[in-house]
Amino acid sequence: MLKELGSLTNADEAAAALDADDEDLTGVYFNLEVENWWDPAPETTVLDVILGRERDVREPRTFCLVAEAGALDGVRGNRFDNHTDLLLACVRAGLTPVDLAKPIPLHPVTIPKPWGREIWYSGIEARGVARAGSAPLPWLRAAAGKLLDGDCSSARAPVLLKVLAPHPDPDFGELYFEAHREKTEVYVVTDVDPVAWPDGTGQIRLGFAPDRVSELGEAGFKTAYLAAADAYRALRDEADDLLAAQRRHLGIAVDAVVDLSTSRSWQALLPQPLRDELAAARDTLATFSDSRALAPGDVVCVRPGTPHALQHGVSVIEFQTPHYERSILSFSQQLVTQQGWDTEEALGFANFGVPEQAVVSTVSESDGCLVERIADFESFEVQRVSLEPGVGHVVAEANYAIAIGLSGEINQGNVDARHALYLAADRPHRFGNTGGETARLLVAVPRPEAASG
Repeated sequence: MLKELGSLTNADEAAAALDADDEDLTGVYFNLEVENWWDPAPETTVLDVILGRERDVREPRTFCLVAEAGALDGVRGNRFDNHTDLLLACVRAGLTPVDLAKPIPLHPVTIPKPWGREIWYSGIEARGVARAGSAPLPWLRAAAGKLLDGDCSSARAPVLLKVLAPHPDPDFGELYFEAHREKTEVYVVTDVDPVAWPDGTGQIRLGFAPDRVSELGEAGFKTAYLAAADAYRALRDEADDLLAAQRRHLGIAVDAVVDLSTSRSWQALLPQPLRDELAAARDTLATFSDSRALAPGDVVCVRPGTPHALQHGVSVIEFQTPHYERSILSFSQQLVTQQGWDTEEALGFANFGVPEQAVVSTVSESDGCLVERIADFESFEVQRVSLEPGVGHVVAEANYAIAIGLSGEINQGNVDARHALYLAADRPHRFGNTGGETARLLVAVPRPEAASG
């Protein structure tokens, strides 16, 4: 039996109805209004939702089917004597329910950047919305509520998982030198391009140069940094005006990200004296920042106020709070994602101390399974799970978690490197090393008291 509940304000009422002690209840159907708050002009969408429960098994499984209003009418009109009938009706209608008892594949969106690309696995933003199983992630979160997210269901967005993949070219692969007012993030290095960094060690610019801060004092450092940034920006503006003319000539929008070969060809058109002055001014500005060496497996924690810029050819997995804000102190190429730098503003709130080193601590260790905490923030933590061949591990959190394969073969290749999963709350999710070498998995776990704020 499929019970119709009409329009609800949230999914938790539907979950309570589904928990009723009724062996004939196969599922519940309801309508839900959601706002696409991530768009510049938010609108309300009405969703049709079916929550189904498989009861005649040792571990009952819950399925969620969500689509725009009217899309589930072909399923509602059927008779359901059991859960299998409901699933078959979905198949006949060309619909795929999301099984909350299993890790849910995250289907990412790729965001081009002047310095390379970002791959968002749990991103919810105007530039792109990731999918979880068969549904847009925000729709699934709204439709399943606490069944999916636990006590974090009231958070507007989940922990953001993404990959940063910079170009290997030193002129075009450096990220913005930026700081954040709110965003907290952790990088796990996955690859260092061997051509860009022949010795296998890349870099990140992290924090300000402590010797310069000590020499000049904080106020003097700000003044000197701003003067060096202004000098570089004046040259950068001159070059960017020439590049903007090239864009107009070719009919390319001023905010369009172009490919690496095009960027290189345009730079070659700049007058050589200007290119030399740009390189010198960029080098001068770089003396105000500190840097750290990075190799695959290294961890970098970046708290609000910490200036940082990942360097060319160094790819990372990143977990962060879902804040989409930055203040750019400087950038080494034409800026197309916003109007101008934010140097003076960023200097007003940036941290001038030495950034903290990542602290890796052991959570648990047993035969062939090592669980380490590699990031411990107020709003979330990240664990690294290392499994020897044939060894397994269960992730069972009271709230949702987000996992991504780091290396090796896990679950018969279903969680290989860069495969990401959304793990529903309060359920055991099993991961096993099915390959012949050590396999590693990263798992982000939110802190509900922070996530709901």
